[in-house]
Amino acid sequence: MPARDDPTLIDDAAGYAGTFRDARGRQLEFVAEGRRLFVLHEGRRVPIEAGDAGFLVRHPDFSRFHLVFGRAEPKDPKSTVVEVTWGGDWYTNARHAGPAEIATPPEWQAFTGHYRNENPWVGSLHVVVAKGRLTIDGLVPLEPAGDLRFVLRDEEHSPEWIAFGDVVEGRAMRMKLSGEDYWRFDEPEAGPRAPA
Repeated sequence: MPARDDPTLIDDAAGYAGTFRDARGRQLEFVAEGRRLFVLHEGRRVPIEAGDAGFLVRHPDFSRFHLVFGRAEPKDPKSTVVEVTWGGDWYTNARHAGPAEIATPPEWQAFTGHYRNENPWVGSLHVVVAKGRLTIDGLVPLEPAGDLRFVLRDEEHSPEWIAFGDVVEGRAMRMKLSGEDYWRFDEPEAGPRAPA
């Protein structure tokens, strides 16, 4: 068997380094050392690994979502890194040109949250607003299609859709995806405790 690639070796790690802040003043700071990238968290350098959908931070405070970096020119992989998202949290650096916040329809807040299905092959999903778009786990954009229904836009011609239902006191209690029902699961808020 060939040796497994080291997930902590990241091409152009220095391109991701820097300080990123959100609209509330919280920040995430990344440092590079050769081909390795670290996030500074609670006074420690925590290693970052390359994943299929983004970057993984091997720390409990970051376990829920991937870090996803964005570039000034999204279609140019060599353009400058200007932003990073973690779930619904959006951070930008000094090179970001554009708004610091993006308005979203207030009714989307009814859909955000954690939804679970007890089938082990299905699992759970988090619906969050990331950069002004409703998304699954901050990775898969959802495009409104009317009647509490959204189309998944991780692929241009995806036939998959998601629908929300049983809205009680402004919160959807149920979500349907690929024929499977997911039910809202309330949990304590978690995430990186970025410095204010």
